Amino acid sequence: MNDYVFSLAYMAFLGYFGHRAKVSKKINFILMILGAIVVNIPINNLSINILTYSYTGRMSVFLFTFCIMTIFENLKTHQNNLISLRGFVFIFLFGLILYLSALNLIPINLYYQSSIFIIITCCLITIVAYYIDKILGIIYLLCLFAYSLNTMDSKNLFDYFIDVPTWILSIISIIIYFIKKISNNNYYNLK
Repeated sequence: MNDYVFSLAYMAFLGYFGHRAKVSKKINFILMILGAIVVNIPINNLSINILTYSYTGRMSVFLFTFCIMTIFENLKTHQNNLISLRGFVFIFLFGLILYLSALNLIPINLYYQSSIFIIITCCLITIVAYYIDKILGIIYLLCLFAYSLNTMDSKNLFDYFIDVPTWILSIISIIIYFIKKISNNNYYNLK
């Protein structure tokens, strides 16, 4: 996947805020398309997409699938949360364990194990994720399918499952959930 794929992430982001602003589906769709065009306009041979790609690296299949699902969800009249709080906590913990092992801060080095061990681990992660959040499990299943088709240059299955933007998205989602919960509790306590 190249840097133009990050247009989907920006389209999902803009579509989310367009939906939250309660604009019509047509205007929201136009907003997403214009956003995808704007992030690809080069200024001094550097577009927002290329800048994002240079900071985060290749987009994982998980984030690609999640962005496409979010775009379609933003075009609906009633928006649902695709992944629950438990799903985002699972992504956060999975990413935390994987990044700590890649930095050799925990004794188990998951990222550089044999491919059979990684495939078995990711299959178990997919099964556990399905019981935690069905959409999350289905997205992980699509990542396994994409790995079997060799859609990315990487030979490591973890690169299909998680990347830095996905992990940061899970952290932001958890923080937003707790801020909403705290603000709702404060609102009811003031009455």
